[in-house]
Amino acid sequence: RDQRRNRVGFFDARGKVVIPARYNYVTPFHNGLAVGLIGARQTCGSGYDTLRCEHPDWAGGRLVLLNARNEVLVDSLTAEQQRSYLLNYYSLQINAVAPDTATTVSWRGVTGDHYTFVEYEKEFRHWLYTVFVPTVRAGNATQIQALCFSDIAVSARKFRGWPHLTAAAFVAKYQAAFLRPTLGALRRGDPDTAIFDEDLNRSIFEGPAFQPFLTDCGEHFKEKYPVFNVVLTYRGQPATNPIERQEHVAFIRTAGGYRLFSVSL
Repeated sequence: RDQRRNRVGFFDARGKVVIPARYNYVTPFHNGLAVGLIGARQTCGSGYDTLRCEHPDWAGGRLVLLNARNEVLVDSLTAEQQRSYLLNYYSLQINAVAPDTATTVSWRGVTGDHYTFVEYEKEFRHWLYTVFVPTVRAGNATQIQALCFSDIAVSARKFRGWPHLTAAAFVAKYQAAFLRPTLGALRRGDPDTAIFDEDLNRSIFEGPAFQPFLTDCGEHFKEKYPVFNVVLTYRGQPATNPIERQEHVAFIRTAGGYRLFSVSL
C-alpha cells in the first residue's frame, strides 16, 4: 500500500512489484484473479473530511477484473457484476460452450473472450429448490441424511446453547417435525423466505470437521466454501402484522456439494 497516495498494488513472493500501486482497492487474488477499483475518489458519508472519517468510502471510478500479471480482462464491471465476492473463481471457463445459465454468469472481456463463473448464490438457490426441497418432501431418511453435514448444530426455541447432532440423529428427530412439513414446503418467490450469505461462525463451529473450510490463517475460506442462511419468517394474523418469529437454516458448500449444517428453531 502506498500510504502517501492511498493506492494499492502487489509484490510477488520475492518482493518484486508485479502490480503497481495504482488501484484504490483490490480484492484478494483467487485462482489468479481479482477485482480492482481504479480512478475513484475517497468520500465520507458522515460529512467529515476523509482524514477524520471513521468509515471512508469510494465514489466513482471503475471496477475491473484483472489477473496476476496486471492485465485487465474485463473492464467497467456493471452493478450486477460487482457482486464479485459471490463468484467461484475456481470454476472459471473461457469461451465456454453453452454454459448453464441457471448457475453461472458470463462476462465479455476486453479482447472479446467470455469469462464464465459459477455464481454461488445462483448455484445454491438452484440446488435448494431442485434437489434439497424435493428430497426432504418425498425422500427417505437415508436420502435426507446425504444432504446433511456430519455435524449439525441445533438451537431450540428455548435457547440452551448449540448442541451438535450427527446427521442420522438430526434426521431421526426432525424429519417429521420440521424437515418434511416446513422445508419440504419451500417455494421459490415466497416473500417470507429470505436467503443471505454469511461467514462461518467460528465460536460455534470449531471442531475438526470444520477445518477444511478455513484458510491457513484460520479464517472462513468463503471464496471456496460459502455459507447461506435461509430465514423463514412467521407473521401473526393478519399476515401484515409484525414478525412473530423466525427460523434459520444454514447450509455450507463442501467438496461434495451443499450440506445443511445448522438449524435455529
